[in-house]
Amino acid sequence: MARQGVMAATAGAGLVLLAACAGPDARPERGPRGRELPNIFFSLAGEPFRGDADGPYAVALWFARANTSHDGRLTLDQVKADASRFFDRLDLNHDGEIDGAEVAVYEQEVAPEINPRLAPLRYGEGQDLQLGKRRGEGERPQVDERPRQLPTEIRGATAQGAALFALTGEPEPVTAADTDFNGRITRAEFLAAVQRRFERLDAAGAGYLTLDKLPKTPLQRLREPRTAKR
Repeated sequence: MARQGVMAATAGAGLVLLAACAGPDARPERGPRGRELPNIFFSLAGEPFRGDADGPYAVALWFARANTSHDGRLTLDQVKADASRFFDRLDLNHDGEIDGAEVAVYEQEVAPEINPRLAPLRYGEGQDLQLGKRRGEGERPQVDERPRQLPTEIRGATAQGAALFALTGEPEPVTAADTDFNGRITRAEFLAAVQRRFERLDAAGAGYLTLDKLPKTPLQRLREPRTAKR
């Protein structure tokens, strides 16, 4: 179920860091036809964040939001707390599990472009916008109504689905947490998956992550100035 996707991020304290990181020379990278590359990042829990087109890469939004101590050291406890918040958002009927219908809402509404078939579509084209609402399972997530078209160089990248925008190579990070393959993801499974991803990034066992030491996502590398590659 490889899907490609994004959604607008809630900023909160992250906007403070975003503004601080933005410099006067910051400019969005552009594709071969002048289209701006999107500024999208997927957290370790699979939550999409979108930054300003001319701002620093959107990983800064996630880091600042999750790093509630604001000390520049993102701990496992902080990452899991942030992931638990996102789990609650996906668990529309609040039964403690993310089921298939809730996964569909995630893939089609929260992060629609992780599905390659939706990548060329604009909002509302080929989507069942009533999915989830029919079941009366709680408030549906806010949907970004901006165009879903991705630049050709993104659509043709080697990475698949969310892996284009994430620090790990999983195309669909939510369903990847279903380790017993029963079609239902418990909070324990969800947080265990997040912990595995954190530990892969914290290879030295420091117990925390820092923004400047995080690897770059495929999209982030594409957004870097072309002159640097030369």
